[in-house]
This record gives sequence, structure tokens and C-alpha cells, in this order.
Amino acid sequence: MRWGVLGVDNLKASRPQFPYETETIDAAGRIRHHFPRWRRILRQLVVVPFLLISTLFLGALIAIVFVIQTYISEAYEGPYKFYLYLPTVFLAVFLPYATSMLESVATAMTSYDDHRTADHHEMSLTQKIFVLNSVPNYLPLMFTAFVYVPFGDQIILTFQQLIDYVLHTAERTRIPFLVDSNRLHNETIALTLTGQISNAFEELVFPWLKERIKEWWYDHKVKETIKHSGLQYQNIIDGPSEVRFLKRTRKEALRPSYNVQEGIAEMVIQFGYLALFSPVWPLVPIEFFINSWIELRSDFLKICFEHQRPTPIRSDGIGSWVTSLEV
Repeated sequence: MRWGVLGVDNLKASRPQFPYETETIDAAGRIRHHFPRWRRILRQLVVVPFLLISTLFLGALIAIVFVIQTYISEAYEGPYKFYLYLPTVFLAVFLPYATSMLESVATAMTSYDDHRTADHHEMSLTQKIFVLNSVPNYLPLMFTAFVYVPFGDQIILTFQQLIDYVLHTAERTRIPFLVDSNRLHNETIALTLTGQISNAFEELVFPWLKERIKEWWYDHKVKETIKHSGLQYQNIIDGPSEVRFLKRTRKEALRPSYNVQEGIAEMVIQFGYLALFSPVWPLVPIEFFINSWIELRSDFLKICFEHQRPTPIRSDGIGSWVTSLEV
């Protein structure tokens, strides 16, 4: 009410891909498209089993690697111990491909959801991707806090007995296993610090390099086309008064669109770390404060130099992200 945007989503134009069934004309003479609400709800419910299966798949993958790495690093002394980091390397290589595949499925399911407006469509897609990315972000620390610390000795003992039974090595002397009480603290520091550094690289350095390469490739292809077509460059050169404007416009057209939902998703993930694991490392709030201070200014740089200028759109809030923060 204060900002005059309450209910403004009802006035937004429908997406061109919106498969409406009926049309009505409101009191202002605007054409309104409608799709049965019950059918949309049924379509959106399909995402529930998809997210459950995806979470179980990623969770099982991370759990297997977690147990194997813990056993090799803390309860195994023998040949081939130098393969300690092989499961982690496998997870680091395979996990992005698995997540990318699941994100492609999430994109197709979002199109099937039939959201009327573009911002609701974008928000729904980002939230699906947020759930998929939350599993590798939170689950390793969850395993350490709620599985490894209280039940680590029992799990490793059971795992040793299973290996001895399969390999018929029950007569060997087992190494006593002691739970590392500092592991949760160290992992929290490692994941929060490395996560912020890697995100900064992915959001600033990598897009800048990609845009420079894309602009170079575009200019190279234009020159090659002019060269092989036999045209005179002077015949298609821009007018002197429009050279700078057209050059800047072409460069901006090559840039990706700015997605504000990704920034909100990153903020929600940070809030999750802060709410769940700040007692483990009390400096987490200070780290996120510094990161947010840098992130705010880097977003200005991204909007100015790395992305297309976003079109201002009125909105009545951040939608269902409020529910994510409350949960």
C-alpha cells in the first residue's frame, strides 16, 4: 500500500508462450487471458516428485562419497591410500553434469507450468534451481553435524565390517577410529569461504572473459564475412555520427540479460548458512556482511558492463522467496 504496488502483478502482460484458453475484456478495455486454475495447480504439482527424486539422487551421491572419503582418510592405513581424494574428484567432476541435467529438466517443467507473466515464470525456474543447488550446499555440513559427529564411530565400524566381509579380510587388525570434533568447524569455514570466492569468480571474472571472447569472435566473423563476400567495407560502414552509438548497441545486444532472481537465491542460501551454522563459526555473519558489501557494488558493475540494461518492472514483493526465508 505504501509504495502503490499492491496487486500490480495482475496488470502485467501475459507471456507470448502462455497457452490461455479464454479471453475477457476488463473495464479498462484490456484483453485478459485466462487458464483454468485447477489445471495449472495440477501441472505445478508434477514438480514435487521431481524435486524429491532429484534430492534423493544428489543426496545419495554425496552420502556415498562422504562415507568413502571419511573411511579412507580417518580409518584406513594400507596400500592405495593416495587415492584418498579420488571420490571427491569424481564428485566434483560428475556433480556439475548431474546438476546441469536436472536444471534442464527443471526448465522444461517450468515451461509446462504455464505461468502467465514472465517474472513468475523466471521466479519459478529460479526456485527449482535453488532447491537443486541447496542440496550440495547444505548436505555435506548436515552429514557432518547430524551423522558424522554423533554416529561416526558406529557408521565407520559397520563400514569396516562390511568391507572385511566382502574382501574376506576379517583377520586384519582394525585401526581405532576417533571422531574429529573439529571437522564441522573446519568444513564450515572451508565451504563458506571457498563458496564466496568461487561465486565471485563465476559472477565477475568468468563472465567478463566470456564477453571479451564473444565480442572478439563477433568482430572476427564480421570481418571474415565482409572479406569472403567481396563487399567494400566502406559501403556498409556506419555513419560518422552513429559509430559509437551503434557499436555500443551491438555489444550490449550480445550480453546476457540480468537475472535478479539469482541474486535473491544467493541471498537466501547465505541466510541459510547464517541461520544453521553461525554457532559453529561465529565469524560467519562478518564474512557474509563483507561479501554482501562487495556483492552490492559488483552487481552495479555487472549491470553496467556485463549484462544488458534491465528494464524496470514494478513488483509487489519478492513473491514466494519470503516463504523460503521463513522456512
